[in-house]
Amino acid sequence: KFLVTDNDNLTNTRTLYFNSYGLLVNHQVVSGNDTVIEYGETGYISLTICNIGTQAYNQVNFSISTPDPYITITDPTAYLGSIGANQTITLTDAFSFNVSPDIPDKHDFVITLYAYAQGHSFQRLINLRGHAPVYCLKGLILEDGDNGMLDAGETANLLITYQNTGSAGSSLIQMEVAAAGESVTVNSGSFQIPQFLPDSLITVAASITGSPGAPFEYIF
Repeated sequence: KFLVTDNDNLTNTRTLYFNSYGLLVNHQVVSGNDTVIEYGETGYISLTICNIGTQAYNQVNFSISTPDPYITITDPTAYLGSIGANQTITLTDAFSFNVSPDIPDKHDFVITLYAYAQGHSFQRLINLRGHAPVYCLKGLILEDGDNGMLDAGETANLLITYQNTGSAGSSLIQMEVAAAGESVTVNSGSFQIPQFLPDSLITVAASITGSPGAPFEYIF
């Protein structure tokens, strides 16, 4: 689409369609329940094919591929068959792909669409982006009502705050707090987070106890 403005500040817009052999092909991507491609989801690509020419096309086939390590194509081919002049056909969920649970946040990837019709072929790049959560530790606060340090034999709550700085949310997150040595005992450190939205904070309170025999100021 081009927008042109002349010296009198008058504007006009025109849409130019790029096609091959009279076929205009558009794509739509759905992943999960929306158009946002997120980690661990299955994505579907639908095609809308419009024959803007004056002749019919037979034996029309499509396929997709990608070299991206975070994307696995699970349904790579689609068969249209014939399409008449000035006819529009939609292939719903023509292709499918799986998104790796380990895809980095805002990871750009390319799927190549190939079209074959009556001895002719062309290809188009479909540029997409994957989204994932990113967990960052934002703070540790010891609620001991005293000096903010865990003394020998003392029990207190350790407040642990995380932030999701990624562009995708997550749900049913299992969080475990474990002691790194024998100087601290974790009394309660298992948590399940129902939902963790992008750019949000969560805080959990783990009950911990300092060993009675720990050296002074050894535990912080």
